Order: sequence, then structure tokens, then C-alpha cells
Amino acid sequence: MKLNLPGESEFTGRALLWKRTLAFAIDLLVLNFLVLAPFGSLLTGLFDGKDFLEIYKSINTTPEIVDKISIVSLFASFMVIFYFLLFEIKFGQSIGKKLMNLYVKGIEKDATLWQHIARNIVFI
Repeated sequence: MKLNLPGESEFTGRALLWKRTLAFAIDLLVLNFLVLAPFGSLLTGLFDGKDFLEIYKSINTTPEIVDKISIVSLFASFMVIFYFLLFEIKFGQSIGKKLMNLYVKGIEKDATLWQHIARNIVFI
């Protein structure tokens, strides 16, 4: 006897806000360990043992420190964008989205490279 059961259905639409927020928080934790912590140690060496006022004065009086901070911040931003682009293009989801069972889709089909870039440009 063969049963005529309906196939598995799949909902395609906007994800719930709490799921997207939690997925983003998970991604931020992953990025903190992979990207921001190593670069943070580079910057902490510049300001060891100084309070806020001393750090502020040294930033205002030493252009080399500003240059280092700018370069590290820009490189870290590109690493964050690369993280999201790599996972979303290769797998359709980042680590946080994978854990929350969310996918990145384009308007009519899979998202293009430019759509992924536009989604992630806010991290610069």
C-alpha cells in the first residue's frame, strides 16, 4: 500500500527579528575571537597603563598612533566583510545563520556577489 502524503514544505520569507538578532550576535562572538581579539592586542600595546586622558592626549599629539589605529581599523573592517562574504557566498549562511537555520537569498533567486557586497558594506 502506497500512501499519498504531501511533500515537505519550506517557508521562504523574512526571518523573525529575534532569530536574525541572535544570529548576528553569534557572528559577532565568532568575529571577536577570529578578527577583533588579535587586532585588539596590537592596539593595547600602544596604550598600556594609561588612563583615558593620557590616551586622548597621545592620540592628539602623535600622528603615528592615529595612522596605526586607522590602518588596524580598516584592515579589521575588511576582515569582517570578508567573513560574511565568504560564508554567505560559499554556504548561503554565516555561522550564526547556520545555528539559527537562516539563509541568505536574493530577490528572485540566489543572491549575486554585488547583493552580498551591498548587504555587508555597512561594516566598513
